[in-house]
Amino acid sequence: MMAWAPSSWRASYVALGSFFHSRTKPDAVRASVSLLGEVVARTSLPVVAIGGITPDNGAPLVEAGAHAIAAVSGLFSSPDVRSAAAAYQALF
Repeated sequence: MMAWAPSSWRASYVALGSFFHSRTKPDAVRASVSLLGEVVARTSLPVVAIGGITPDNGAPLVEAGAHAIAAVSGLFSSPDVRSAAAAYQALF
């Protein structure tokens, strides 16, 4: 698993997903919330959750330790991007 890569690679974060269906990558393999928690526990790097995350389904990922959420459709398909961004921010 890439999260356990040698520190000599000098990664600045770990991205993990896809957690939910995503229009950006509809065929991506799903990651579980428990895997997210395991990765957070095993690395000192920030962990970014990605894949179909919305303000309505993102809370369990933050509770499992995600340091950040990557969102595309949840922001840019919203009629009010500023309100959508505020809703994501409220998860933290």
